[in-house]
Amino acid sequence: MRANAVFLGRNSSTTDIGTADSRANRHTSRHSVLAGLCAVGTLPAMSIFLSILMWTGIVLGGLLALVILYFLVGFVIMLITGSAPKGVEFEVICPALIPTGDPFVMTIVVQNQLDRPRAFWSLDIEHGLLKGLVVEKLEPATKESSSSFGTTTHQYELQIPARGTLKFVLNCHALQPGDYSGDITLYVDNKHWKFVSKSQRLVVR
Repeated sequence: MRANAVFLGRNSSTTDIGTADSRANRHTSRHSVLAGLCAVGTLPAMSIFLSILMWTGIVLGGLLALVILYFLVGFVIMLITGSAPKGVEFEVICPALIPTGDPFVMTIVVQNQLDRPRAFWSLDIEHGLLKGLVVEKLEPATKESSSSFGTTTHQYELQIPARGTLKFVLNCHALQPGDYSGDITLYVDNKHWKFVSKSQRLVVR
């Protein structure tokens, strides 16, 4: 009887242990399933977030590139074309037909139409026009002269009076027969970007 009691007691203890282990396994299994579900739910959300972040960066980068391109194009256009100073006009007075070897005078009259003085920086003459003549004297005298990119530049630091004029007189000699032309460009207000230009023709017979 005692042996049987002991045996029965041992069986009951073993059953309890087995039940506890089973519960523990089920509990662990539930946690594993929940963790797996959380992981499965987190991965797509993280992937979507990273995709949104990536496309946001691409869009913002593209917009920034477009803004930079816009300013670069504007800067290049400004370098090529510059901008005309407001209220400045000029005329070139020159004989229409000049005998070869004869002296002649070319006069450039600059007019300021504004109520304030204007800074005059340079007088540029293209070599296409200068091929038909030689400038022996220029008044007023230039501060400095230089030639580059097919143009001779005469530099000044002068003022055009308010509502006034500034006159340049070029004493020239006609070199050889031909039909010559080139731009005459005046820089006013700014020595690099503000200029007004006009094409001039010279016929030497």
